[in-house]
Parts: sequence; structure tokens; C-alpha cells
Amino acid sequence: MKLKKFFSMAAIGLTAAAMLTNCSACDDILGEWDRPTPVAPTSSDPAGDDADPMLTTALTFEAKEAGAVVTLKIYNTSFDITQKIYKKEGDGDWTEYTIGDPVMLASAGDKVSFWSNNQRLATDQYHNLHFTTTAAQCYVYGNVMSLIDDQATSVSDQKFSGDKTIGADYALNGLFNNNANIVNHGEKKLLLPATELKNDCYNAMFNICTALTAAPALPATTLKDNCYEQMFNGCTALTAAPALPATTLAEKCYYMMFTGCTALTTAPALPATTLKDNCYEQMFYDCTSLTAAPALPATTLANNCYDQMFYGCTALTAAPALPATELKDGCYQSMFDGCTALTSAPDLPATTLKANCYTGMFYDCTKLGSVNCYATDISASSCVYNWLFNAGTDVSVTERKLHVKSGDSHTDNDWTVGSTGTAGATGKTWERVKDL
Repeated sequence: MKLKKFFSMAAIGLTAAAMLTNCSACDDILGEWDRPTPVAPTSSDPAGDDADPMLTTALTFEAKEAGAVVTLKIYNTSFDITQKIYKKEGDGDWTEYTIGDPVMLASAGDKVSFWSNNQRLATDQYHNLHFTTTAAQCYVYGNVMSLIDDQATSVSDQKFSGDKTIGADYALNGLFNNNANIVNHGEKKLLLPATELKNDCYNAMFNICTALTAAPALPATTLKDNCYEQMFNGCTALTAAPALPATTLAEKCYYMMFTGCTALTTAPALPATTLKDNCYEQMFYDCTSLTAAPALPATTLANNCYDQMFYGCTALTAAPALPATELKDGCYQSMFDGCTALTSAPDLPATTLKANCYTGMFYDCTKLGSVNCYATDISASSCVYNWLFNAGTDVSVTERKLHVKSGDSHTDNDWTVGSTGTAGATGKTWERVKDL
């Protein structure tokens, strides 16, 4: 925590000032007090972020309840682990750990830590080491880099506290996959401090960790292919997402990152302006408590970049602005499909559409009654296929209008507005209006 210093006259200890309370010339006598300007600690300050004691704490499981059992298992078939893995129970010594051996935490407060200097604990999505925690809940905290401390030569030469570089693809893939018994500690954080990532390094790391309520910070600003794919998929207790400061994206970097996080109420800012193929695909799929979408400032799109991004977000009432004027294949495909509370759509400024770009975009957006579309070239394959299907069918919708450019020569059939269901109370189908 950053410290602030406060100063007062009392702290200065000049008791003479207290004797001048009835003096009309006090200001002349005392003058202005010079107060030092508070200085925030630097990164080397003991109170700064780099002094977090969790940086020097190896990944640790601490029993919240008696009888917890922690095991590091191999998922699927075996693969080569080049270096030994070590464990430390309580405040004891580091001893060699045999993969698959259960560690019993008999009493609440018992703990076990893990360390290795392997470069990675997985070779792909289907061959990895992962922790299981059974019988009772465990707090999990410490620095995950203790598991891939590949700059160290031995357990007595640990270097992970300052390491912010992941050295291999799939390094921590699936590490806590499907672990319903790990929980956040109120005071001790789980740290993922790496700023240099690798492909798939955190893929499915917390997949279906249904008791996890808070996510660790993710400081990287340059991402790699699939690095956060399915990272928190199915974390149904997660209420807030971590900040995502990355401005340099990669293919499928956020793919399904928060899919099924049904308790997630707010989305992090997404500052990138240049996207990559499938980068946000299904990112918030079925986040049914999400009430607001983040701003999407990107003007350089990529194939399927927003595909199904907010699919099934039934609490989302407004869509973010979509400023891009040059589209890509499938870029907005099913982006808001099933957003049944959505009452307003973003303007769609692109004049030339691409294959599948608007396919299913507002499918089942039953409270949506108006869309502004500036496209004049809609010849691309399936570009508006089912894009307004069943949209605006709620009884609250009084009219359904597709606003297009006045020079548009396409028929209603070209826009597929004539086969999109009848509006609830009005019985009206979507009407194309040339007024833009």
C-alpha cells in the first residue's frame, strides 16, 4: 500500500503558536507555514508494489477448513518434466515432491507451498499438471512464478520473486482447472506478475473454479496467441474482472476469457485500437449479470474479432459505440445475440459490408426497436443473415425501424427485414426507412 505523510502544526511542536490565538497580527507574526509535499513511494520504496510480500512467497495452499487434500496431478497422458518439483509443508524445509502424491492439511491454517525450476508445466491444452483440492476449501496465494523458476539452478537458489518473464508456451496452462475448492484469502494475494507472456501460457488456468470470487492482476500490455483463453471460464462466483491494460493484442488472446461468469457485473476497459483475429470472441458469453459493456475504441478490426462477444448477456441494456468504418469477415457476428434487455443499438457507419459481418448481430434482442445502418454495399455473403431475427418482439416495442442511407437501392428482402418475426403488441415487422 502506498503511504502518505501528513503534517500539522501540532506535529511541529511550536507551542508558542497556541499563545497567539487572540492576536490580530498572528498572520504577520507566524507567516505561512511551509508544508512538505507528500511524495509517493517509488517502485523500490519498501511500501511500494514491488515490496508485496507475496512476491517472495511461493505458491501456497492454506486450509480454510480442516481435512483439505492438495494434489498436483497429471492431466491426460504423461509428459516429460525435466526438473524436480519441491514442496514445503508449513514452515518446514523444502523436500522433493512426487507428482500425484496427496498432501493432507489436517487442520485449518495448515499450508503447503510448491516450487520448481521447470520452464513449463504443460506441453499443450491436453497434457498438463494441475492442482486438485478435495474434501475442504483452501486459500490459494503467493507468486505462481515459483512453479516456473527456470532461472534458478536449485531449490536453494530461488529467483522467482523478481521474474516477470514466462519462458515457454503453455507454461501454466490449466493449472487450477476445474478446482471448485480454491478460494481467495482476504489479505494474501495470488500474484501473476509476468509482463512478458507466451502463447497459451494461462489458457484455462482457472477454468470452472466456481468458488473464486476475485481474479489476480494481469499487468501485461503485450499479449500472445490464446494467452488468456478460457482463463476464468465458468467462474460463477467471480464478481469483478481484473484490469486489462494490454494495447497490443494477439489471435484469440481473450477468447472465452469470462464465458459463463454469471456473477460478473462490470467489464474491464479494453483500450486496444487494433484488433486481431478472434481476439474478443465469446469474451463475455453468457455473463448474465453484466449490465454495461466496455468502450470499444478499435478502428482496425480483424476476422471474427467481436464474434459472440456479449452473446446471452441478458442484463445488458446498451451497446457500446462501434466506430470502425472498414469491416472484416464475421467481425460482429452474433455480437449481441440473446441480449434481451438491449434497448439501443450502436450506429453502424461502415458503407461496405463483409462476409458474415452482421450475421445474427441482434438476434433475439427482443427490446430493440431501432437500428441505424449506413451500408450501401451489402453484397457480401451472409452479411446481414438473420441479423434482426426476432429483434423487437417484446410488447414494450412500439415500432421497429431500420434506418438506412437515402440513396440505398436495396429492397426489404435484401436487408432480410421481412422475415424477422412480428413485434409483440404492434404486429409490425421491421420497416426500412431511407432517412440517413
